[in-house]
Amino acid sequence: MKKLFYALLILISNFLYSQNNFEIDLSSDSYINDSLMLGAPATRNGFGELYTFKIQTNNNISDFGKKIRMKHSIYYFKIQKKNIASGFTEYPQPVAFGYMGKNGKAGYSTKVFFLEGGKYKIDLPKDFNNVELNIDSPTNREYKILQKSLEPFYIKSKNPYQGDSLINIDYTPTSCICQLNKKINCCQLDFKCV
Repeated sequence: MKKLFYALLILISNFLYSQNNFEIDLSSDSYINDSLMLGAPATRNGFGELYTFKIQTNNNISDFGKKIRMKHSIYYFKIQKKNIASGFTEYPQPVAFGYMGKNGKAGYSTKVFFLEGGKYKIDLPKDFNNVELNIDSPTNREYKILQKSLEPFYIKSKNPYQGDSLINIDYTPTSCICQLNKKINCCQLDFKCV
């Protein structure tokens, strides 16, 4: 009976572990023999450990974050005709693909999407600056619902070189922090005190 219990326990733990594994089938004909990066968007100092995931490295995939001693994950891909990356993440991670510009050209990246357990087929176009990737996964679907619910306050940029942003909202709290601390100028914070 004990042996059956241990076998069942191992089977269940492997099943739970496998739900955090991911596989990316990446293609991008425009970048063959060039390099792309996959990693967390810009993070504030001290938050890097939140943005960690593991990808199995090989001749065409290297752990760039480890090389430059970053706390968050960044992987460097030398793009081939077929690129399969397998990895593990403990929880959904916000990530983006990026390209480092060459010959004085600026770098760029896709819009943020969430990397979580599952299989993904991603085809990056030639100029993917600020392109929204259509990743079908539970967290990405929830993220789109959240973006849709915030539409009244959210401006999607039509310019690929400018990010999306929240609009200025006149906020009228019943008790404003300005009244508690006269040193703070609420007008600079886009707040109106009452």
